[in-house]
Amino acid sequence: MKEYCRKGFRLNALICMIMVLFFFCRTVLCETGISEDIPVSGPEQQTMEDDENIISIETKGIYGKMRTSYEKGYAPTIENGSVVIDLPLIASSGLRGDVLTASVTYSNVEDMPFEIKKYEKTVAMTVIEGQEIYLVTFELPLKADRKNGTYPVNIAISAVFEDTNQKYETEFINYVSITDGKKENSSGGQTARSQPMIIISSREISPEDILAGQSFSLKLTLTNTSKNRYVKNMVCRVSADENELRLSEDTDMFYIGRIDKNSDHELTFQFTADRNLKSGYYYISVSFTYEDSDVMTYTLSDEIPVRISADYNVEMTVDDDVKRVDYGDVYSLPISIINYTRDPIYNVRCELNVDGLKPLTSLFVGDMEGGSETSLNVQVMASYPVEAEKSGRTEGSIILKYETNDGKVITVEKEYSIVLDIPEEKGTEQEDAKEEKTLFPYFIAGGGLLAGMLLMALIVWIGRRSGK
Repeated sequence: MKEYCRKGFRLNALICMIMVLFFFCRTVLCETGISEDIPVSGPEQQTMEDDENIISIETKGIYGKMRTSYEKGYAPTIENGSVVIDLPLIASSGLRGDVLTASVTYSNVEDMPFEIKKYEKTVAMTVIEGQEIYLVTFELPLKADRKNGTYPVNIAISAVFEDTNQKYETEFINYVSITDGKKENSSGGQTARSQPMIIISSREISPEDILAGQSFSLKLTLTNTSKNRYVKNMVCRVSADENELRLSEDTDMFYIGRIDKNSDHELTFQFTADRNLKSGYYYISVSFTYEDSDVMTYTLSDEIPVRISADYNVEMTVDDDVKRVDYGDVYSLPISIINYTRDPIYNVRCELNVDGLKPLTSLFVGDMEGGSETSLNVQVMASYPVEAEKSGRTEGSIILKYETNDGKVITVEKEYSIVLDIPEEKGTEQEDAKEEKTLFPYFIAGGGLLAGMLLMALIVWIGRRSGK
């Protein structure tokens, strides 16, 4: 019996020790974060490893200085000693702040034809033709001693997706082809190679003064200045903002088969200026790609300014409800002025040129913004007309004058007439009163003289009677 108790005591003690050890290990694991009940949490921003949220290239559209879409084989543009890389990106869902960060990286710094610098920028989302686009554009200056060849340019992208709060990083590669640099010869040295130089030697815009809403033509003269090389397979692309200048042609691309050495070629384009344009300069972009006799490719681009003047349309309306007034009366003449043009107009004023009417209040308005309206309530006094009859119609005009941005004075004239009455009865009463006032002293003098003569006769008669 004692032996059985001792064995039971040992078993209970072993069980207690196991339980104590279990609870101790569990406590330690919980405090160190290694537990099934407490998941391991990562950083607030994690690099995406799935394909649910991605940033990719928009391949169908043409943006910035792109000549063709990525779908049709986009190549970076080389102009004015620099290469311009346009990278239109779209995100599968919203990015934090609607921005992403882009930077340029290089594979081999020593052989790169660009001036190696730190390029990094924040790009905001823009809406282009209904598409939310992050248009990443880098302009990389080219080295003067660059070599011909094709060079990769890596553009690193990083952003944070708004819905998942996760950081996304990726990289896109563009290839830049250099054709106007130095070319190594078979002996390992380098030789400079002359190239045909195409320039826009003249440009002619007709008519010279273009109004908003009017059509005009642009004629360009291209000159091949080379004396020993011709150019061929030239493709010209011309473009402008369609909300400003609309190209009348069915296409914006034109082909020129060949321009001989030291020769010219003319191109003419038709445009129409939008009727709602303000006065100012608007730009037409032209770009050319062409080959020389050795099938080397070259590019040329330019922006051509076009001066557009607003087609001023200002109207004046006059309230002519008052058809007849009496001499000496004062009446109201409402005048309304509307500037239908988008440009402001300056020193707006009116003139009342009607015989017998005299304005008693100012006819000066001042400046008016585009698309605005103003009113004048002119107090007019009817005076005696110089050339009209005593009672009858007097005619003339109301003239509106204003100045444009160029200082030109424009007038708008509107005919105006009204009947002036000078009542006949008023004139008769005044003349009768004047005549009575003039004859009154004569009546008094005549009456006094007659009374004196009667008095003298009476005295003589009385004297004769007394003598008898």
